[in-house]
Amino acid sequence: MNLLNKLTVKNLELNKKRSIVTVIGIILSVALITAVASMVVSFKESMIAYERKSSGNYHYTFSKASSDDLSIFENNRAIEQCSVSKEVGYAKIEGSKNEYKPYVYIMEMDQSALENTGLKLVEGRFPTNSDEIVIPRHLKTNGRVELKVGQTITLDVGTRVSDGEKLTQSNPYVTKEDENSIVLYGEGIEKENSEEKTEEIVNTTQKTYTVVGIIERPSIENYSAPGYTFITYLSDKKEDEEYTVYVRYTKKALKDQYKITANILNVDANLFEELCTNANLSTSELNEITEQLANAKFDVNSNQYLIALETMNASDGTMKAIYMLAIIVTAIIIFTSVFCIKNSFNILITEKIRQYGMLASVGATSKQIRKNVLYEAFILGCIGIPIGIVCGILASYILIKVTNVLLGSAFVMEGFLIFKVSIGAILVSILLSSLTIYLSAKRSAKMASKVSPINAIRNNEDIKIKAKKLKTPKIVSKMFGIGGTISYKNMKRNKKKYRTTVISIIMCVSVYVALSYFINTIFKMVKLEYGEYNYNIYYETFSGDENKNNEIINNILRIDGIKRKTISKTRYISADNVKSTEDRIKYEAILNEDAGSIMIVSLGEEEYARYLKELNLNYNDAKDKAILINNCVSDVIGENGDNKKVTYEMLKCKDGDKIIGKMLNEEEKKEIEVIKVTDKRPFGYENYYSMPIMVVSDEKIETLYKTNGIRCYLQVDNADKVQDEIEKINNEDSMYNLTNIDAQMSQINSLFILISIFAYGFIIVIALIGITNIFNTITTNMELRSREFATLKSVGMTSKEFYKMIFSESFFYCFKSLLIGLPIGIGISYLIYLAMTNMQIFKYALPIKGIVVSIAVVFILIFTLMVYSVNKAKNKNIIETIRNENI
Repeated sequence: MNLLNKLTVKNLELNKKRSIVTVIGIILSVALITAVASMVVSFKESMIAYERKSSGNYHYTFSKASSDDLSIFENNRAIEQCSVSKEVGYAKIEGSKNEYKPYVYIMEMDQSALENTGLKLVEGRFPTNSDEIVIPRHLKTNGRVELKVGQTITLDVGTRVSDGEKLTQSNPYVTKEDENSIVLYGEGIEKENSEEKTEEIVNTTQKTYTVVGIIERPSIENYSAPGYTFITYLSDKKEDEEYTVYVRYTKKALKDQYKITANILNVDANLFEELCTNANLSTSELNEITEQLANAKFDVNSNQYLIALETMNASDGTMKAIYMLAIIVTAIIIFTSVFCIKNSFNILITEKIRQYGMLASVGATSKQIRKNVLYEAFILGCIGIPIGIVCGILASYILIKVTNVLLGSAFVMEGFLIFKVSIGAILVSILLSSLTIYLSAKRSAKMASKVSPINAIRNNEDIKIKAKKLKTPKIVSKMFGIGGTISYKNMKRNKKKYRTTVISIIMCVSVYVALSYFINTIFKMVKLEYGEYNYNIYYETFSGDENKNNEIINNILRIDGIKRKTISKTRYISADNVKSTEDRIKYEAILNEDAGSIMIVSLGEEEYARYLKELNLNYNDAKDKAILINNCVSDVIGENGDNKKVTYEMLKCKDGDKIIGKMLNEEEKKEIEVIKVTDKRPFGYENYYSMPIMVVSDEKIETLYKTNGIRCYLQVDNADKVQDEIEKINNEDSMYNLTNIDAQMSQINSLFILISIFAYGFIIVIALIGITNIFNTITTNMELRSREFATLKSVGMTSKEFYKMIFSESFFYCFKSLLIGLPIGIGISYLIYLAMTNMQIFKYALPIKGIVVSIAVVFILIFTLMVYSVNKAKNKNIIETIRNENI
């Protein structure tokens, strides 16, 4: 080790305080980069595990396979696992309250299929022989048929057919005429139309099963399926029967999935791949591959979402958002960290500028001094990087554990997030951290190597200004007095230190404003993608007796456990004095400008008052008018052929306009004035976008056209219990619809909690870097000025004047930083908006919340740090402080 390197190590030991602050900055930077990389890896693995348990641990399904065909899959080296199931048939279930699901659909599964098709056991166990069966939980919550574990059930199982054609779970059960008067009716319903078809269950066999378990609704059962899925054990594979095979490819084979799948189907591999990857096929090629698939031995389906996750295909919207968030956050961390660590090195250089001058005067070259600074950065990096990596991994682990505790068992599986750290993530963290430290130290090293020995020893390089430039504006003297004048002159004469502090604050403010906009946009995108459910019970009564309806609703509202409710009466009108917007005509393919249907709703007194408060409206002003919800969100086909969401206004209407409309089959027209046009939706209608909504008071809706129905959106503690109570209130003659979406609500709300934890967690860690940077800059700057403060006190400055000087200086810092930082942050947020045009659907809006928070935090932080630094230096001896050459 040469002399200069020894001197560097000695300086680091002697100036421990400054070295520790710099190391902390490095540790924080490395920890954040490591945490981001670890969280992305962990989240990806968690999504894969979640998808395997919820949708199934397989890649493709091949149906219509005979028992002889099973060897094709079992002996294929590209397949690491295959599971087998078989359809047994349909049976009528007595007592089902869901008229669209009058059947049970029975399947047999082997042990591998029971474990790998996404079945979640709620109670009991899986079957071990063909006399045992598991039933779905929604048989009770949706069909209102209760079977318990241990109970025996006898069913007449057969084939569901219509006019000789076999029907499957993909063929919904239809109970009334559709638009074409071609419908399927259940048994015992008389045909009214010669075009109508009937369906029946034929070739029945009586089977008796013992219920051994209850499962959640299987992912293989779509919501329109006519049968509740019952699953028994597949013990024997018989000839002349059809099977469905669930296959999981090896990791290597998955990379070549289309070729392998095409070979199994015996179709053209190139055409099959182009079809699956949405490539542009010619008409002849499309016809050719369609014909080949129609004649293929098996029907095929893919577990596409799991495949996309396992093959690192970022086409999935959720993972694309995660990757983009990680890239942006990592870039911000590097940018802020470079600035933070650079400030630390600049301060170190400022403190040791005289030492570098002495070294230069005794023969040290510029190259040696530059290497000396970089060597110092290397030592600090060797200390900070390993500690930072450990801290980042530990922080990720703690965050995942805390998140799993907060989420509880709301997801399909407990412990949704899986902690995982890859070697690649650690290597990326080391590489990016080393680059960050190098970039931070490089400029400081260059600056140290260029200082002339004489100026460095005299230490007057920082202050170069002419007297006329120190002239102070009169407004400063009037507002802040002599203290303000001194602080203003000091900032003018020592621009480098002042500029460093201001730039630190500008950077933090602009980054925070931009990042808060980005995260809020991501959050809104996810909310629109997955929906927002604040209620878990939906009830609608539509009998013709209004008194009876009101009595039922009053009885329901007496049930314990209802936390929030919307009691909605509904009217539908068509308006002839307002027109549809151009966007609506474009996206909904409307042939004319007619407004179409408009839904008028009331909310109940309690929820209506809450809604008015959210919109800052007064009841007396709004009670005889309507609030128009005019925005719509729709899925459309983009220019590249991909699906995307768009948002648009539906009606050409503004505050104060009057809408004149009438109900269908009614002649009387009525006028309603619009008090406010908004996109804020009331409780219960968060996901309703199919038509414009006019919200009116309970008083107003009674003066409009009469209808028979009442809707209830209820947020309750125990949805199953409340559902049972509502069933008891309604007798056999009641006409009603009751839906329990508790499981769906819990999962969606848990997803929002998860996103909130990560989103605001990122904001917090970025804020920590910024605060660390500001703290480091201001406290060091104030400490370097100890001699200046001591000199002012020695010539008679009072404590009051001194604090006034510090107050005015703090104000100057805040004012100038915010004046520059906020526009930059707003500009960056708009650039983010432009960059995300293909991903999101919202019009650009100023990040007001981020701006307000930035202003408040900057003022509080700066004033606190300035007072803290001054109080710390206040008790120092004036004479000793003046005598000190440096800290």
